[in-house]
This record gives sequence, C-alpha cells and structure tokens, in this order.
Amino acid sequence: MLAWAEIRTGRETACIGGEEEDEGRGDHTDATIAKLINACQMNDIQMVFAIYEKLCRMRVQLYEGVYKLIIECCMRTQQLGHAMQFYETLKGSGQVVSSRLVIVLIEACAKEQHPEKVHTIWKDWCPSGAPIGRSQAEVLLS
Repeated sequence: MLAWAEIRTGRETACIGGEEEDEGRGDHTDATIAKLINACQMNDIQMVFAIYEKLCRMRVQLYEGVYKLIIECCMRTQQLGHAMQFYETLKGSGQVVSSRLVIVLIEACAKEQHPEKVHTIWKDWCPSGAPIGRSQAEVLLS
C-alpha cells in the first residue's frame, strides 16, 4: 500500500524549493517512497528532506498520509517550521487536509507556544463566517 499517484493532468507537484528536473520514474518511484516512509519512521530528518526533494524532481504527487508522516517526523525532531512548510505544501496541492492532521499540528503548535500558528491553522480549517461542520467540531472537541 503506497500513498502516491502520478500526475496525469499536467499540473505540477507543489514542492518546497524543489527543482522541476525529470529524472525518469520507472520502478524507482515505489522504492523511493518506501525509503521516505522508512526515513520518517527512523526520524532521520536529513534523509527525509533529501528523499522528498528527489520525489519532487521525479514529479511524484504524494498523498496526505505521506505528508502526515513527514510532518510528524518534523515535529518529533523539533522542526516545527518545516512541519508548517509541509502543511502549506499539502494545502497547496489541492488535497483535503484531514481533521486528524489539523489536530496534530494544532497540538504541536500549542505545545511549542506558537498561538499565531494555532490561529493560522484554525482559520485555514474553519474560515470566518463558514458554518462549523462535523470535521471542525471534531477539531474543537480535541
């Protein structure tokens, strides 16, 4: 079970400072994503960044589950700024951000005493004047 898909619509993948070089994808994509997941699990943040950049050059679109692993790895290694960058990249990719990821990010920002980041995430999740739905209520109750 790998959380990736090729972009077939011609849209470019959002990357953090990534190049647009095409390295050829072939069978290397699955193995590269597996290495990224392993690096996240091992909290090897430098390897995570290196593999992520390689995936960007390969133009591989990552799904929310992989971004969540990267963000959690960033938080475990005290890289909250990078976690927020990956959150922004995830949002910019047009994917729906789950309430679980919002909760994880809000809790991490609150723990690190960054109320402005908590506020930013909440505003993204529940814009002013928008009705509070089930997902937003789940975040509020957490």
